[in-house]
Amino acid sequence: MYKARLWAVALAVLAGTTVFANLPKQDQDPLAKPVSLSMKAASVDKVVAEIAKLLGANLEVSPQMRGEIVIVSVTDVPGRQLLDRIAATTDGLWIQDGDKMRLNRNFAAIQRQEREAIQAKTAKLRKEIKKLFDDQHNPKKPNTESNVPEMAMFGGGADAKPISELLSGIDASLIANIRGGERLVFASPNNRMQRPLSGNLNQIIGEWVAEHNKSAKNRPNTKPGEGFSEEEMAQLQEFMKIFGVSEPKTIEERPAKVIMVISNGAFGMPFMAGLMGDDSYTVDLKLYNSKGEVILRASHPLGMDFSEIEQLAESMQPKKDPPKQTEGEKDTKIEYSKPTKEMMSMFGGVTSGQMPTLSKELEALLLDPSTNDPLSFMHSEALDAIAKAKNLDLVANLPDDGVSMFGLLAEANASDTVNSYLRGLKEDESLWIKTEGTWLTISPKNPVQARATRTNRLALTKFLGQIKAEGIATLDHLAEYAQVAEHPMGTPAAQTYLMMFAPTAIQQGMGGMTDWDALRFYGTLGGSQKQTLANNGQIPYSSLNTQQRDLVAKMAFGTSAKLEIAGAAKPNLGGFMGLMMQFMPTVDKDWRQEPTEVMPDGLPNAGYVSGNVANLFIGTAKIEGMGMFDRAPLGVDELAMFQWMKEDKNFSQIAGMMPDINTVTPGTRTQYRFSFFVAKDVLFSRTLNDDRIDKNAKAVPLHDLPQSVQDEIKKKVEDMKKNPLPFMGLGGGVKPPTP
Repeated sequence: MYKARLWAVALAVLAGTTVFANLPKQDQDPLAKPVSLSMKAASVDKVVAEIAKLLGANLEVSPQMRGEIVIVSVTDVPGRQLLDRIAATTDGLWIQDGDKMRLNRNFAAIQRQEREAIQAKTAKLRKEIKKLFDDQHNPKKPNTESNVPEMAMFGGGADAKPISELLSGIDASLIANIRGGERLVFASPNNRMQRPLSGNLNQIIGEWVAEHNKSAKNRPNTKPGEGFSEEEMAQLQEFMKIFGVSEPKTIEERPAKVIMVISNGAFGMPFMAGLMGDDSYTVDLKLYNSKGEVILRASHPLGMDFSEIEQLAESMQPKKDPPKQTEGEKDTKIEYSKPTKEMMSMFGGVTSGQMPTLSKELEALLLDPSTNDPLSFMHSEALDAIAKAKNLDLVANLPDDGVSMFGLLAEANASDTVNSYLRGLKEDESLWIKTEGTWLTISPKNPVQARATRTNRLALTKFLGQIKAEGIATLDHLAEYAQVAEHPMGTPAAQTYLMMFAPTAIQQGMGGMTDWDALRFYGTLGGSQKQTLANNGQIPYSSLNTQQRDLVAKMAFGTSAKLEIAGAAKPNLGGFMGLMMQFMPTVDKDWRQEPTEVMPDGLPNAGYVSGNVANLFIGTAKIEGMGMFDRAPLGVDELAMFQWMKEDKNFSQIAGMMPDINTVTPGTRTQYRFSFFVAKDVLFSRTLNDDRIDKNAKAVPLHDLPQSVQDEIKKKVEDMKKNPLPFMGLGGGVKPPTP
């Protein structure tokens, strides 16, 4: 009997189907019992538990499936059909286990989907690479725009030609397999950490250098009076140096090395993958001379998806009138709940600069996403209304994209009737909409990406509970959350919640984006290791455990490495742009700034990490009309920036939109700066902040802050006025043009 049952299970798995066909029919089959159920978005184990109660059946869900989220709205349907569709939309498989039915992961389907996802990426890349090659070799489309620094910064023009030729000789599937934040390096000559760069290199590079030299010789001198003031021209040139763009010089010597780097992340910034899609890449091509200096470079984007940005732009447009109904077509207004209406109002106000404070009721719901799923508000209520108005039986597995910050901004202005909402669903290219009889099932077209970007509801709930208890996101709790969750920019639901309750999880104010791997590294440190680093000590890589070494290697060889040469001069932009450079990718000028060159055998055992600690001021402010973000810690940089923009007449057009910050609740910031040395005088740094504010602390006027803090804010404001935004005429220190 036991062997027979095992064979039945094995055959069911191989067939990739449910086992319901082997069960007794109708009167003997408890799963044939009619079921009526309406459930907002919830984890599949909770939904199955409710169905089990209604059927009086023994049903359970395997641990691998519990992260799946489903929405159900059915009336008098056979339980077996409902369970079958839940399995189909979540890539599950029902297995008979004695008197129990268990929903397992359909691993055969998962493997097939992963293969198909890579194949689709590869096909898309091949098509885009071919188009790039054809465009660059079409004599009817001359490319001269690369001579403009602004265009060279983002890729394009004649400098894209050698990239198109070298990409044509690379297997596109290699690019498709690059994961977020990773780099794939090709070189000639190559080392162990680099792949060989093939193709007719001599001709490709020779033509590129010749074209560059021709452009450098024929480039007209731009005089300050031709579109730019002398001061603006100096700012522009200094700014463009950050991106490796400077006055072109002819290249006389033969290049000693060619390196092409393909990074997953738009513009070389890993967090952009969460915004522009996991299929966005940046290609950087660099030539080195015999001294190891970069003498020529080009950059070009691949596969960028602007749908999220388009969503945001569309959400800011005036609301369009819904299409006219055809004659005889009935429509029904969707009656949203009070919390959902508040959310729609809140996100709808973002585009007008008004972000109201959360009500206590909505805040309590949002702080428990494992009970009140992020998809249980607008999306669940609209789908339930559609099912009831159209007499349909619904099972939906929606991706989390709909509850990203951009998704909610768009949905806040969505039409509020059944027909218009259903029309929008059918037009959504990320969803499969299937109708069969009375059944309406919805699932993601890209289930691999949907699973990868699904927010861990239990981990998020625990983290939000810690924030509520402490009043702020502490570094220890943030590091604990990072161990079990992906970066918020890659998990849309978490992105929205953390923007409201823990903004430092996404970015550290004007200190740049929060590095998730640095958080994970900090979270793995033992008490003695933390103490060593806090006391300016060193920890050799050879003493790190496997997890810690892997995290350091990931940071060192990833897209956000930002290798520095100790003691090397840095561009002195100062002011606002000096702060903004924290968000920008580093453009290397020396072979030591290319990770695979300076670490040809991987992370060196002789390397080490050192640390130092600084104690700084921070505070939080209740900002009128921006209550949704009043938990953001404000340091001296942020307070100075707000003051600068409010005071400077050049910002008069937007000053009215800037908040008035008159009081702050003071706290403390312990800033940890870690320096990871990977070779002699070569390092990369990471900064993490541990913010604390006493729950009983009272707000104080800015003029009552410690004099040292006031003096620091004043100095920062003066620095910003002296160093305004480059070549934009914004900020003090730039005279308006003569009429």
